[in-house]
Amino acid sequence: MIDADTRRVVVVGRPAPGIRHDARGWEESGAKAVVEDTMTIADGSYRGTGLVIPHRRRTGEELLSWKEQHNRAHKQIRARIEHVFARMKN
Repeated sequence: MIDADTRRVVVVGRPAPGIRHDARGWEESGAKAVVEDTMTIADGSYRGTGLVIPHRRRTGEELLSWKEQHNRAHKQIRARIEHVFARMKN
């Protein structure tokens, strides 16, 4: 977990062995149990987990304006998180 405001990394789960899909690793690592009801955002690979993810548009349809605004805010926060990942890899 990374706090988007402070960019502080907090370990909340244990590593899952082998290759895991993000959503599966979220539950198996114990992170889901630790976070509980805290609002947590994630990328689109966490569909069905209860985390806040970007809205998806259906083929041939446009997103409503409030969904576009939500996605824009989501991207700005996720950019901070991705920068932390990049720094961790350096």
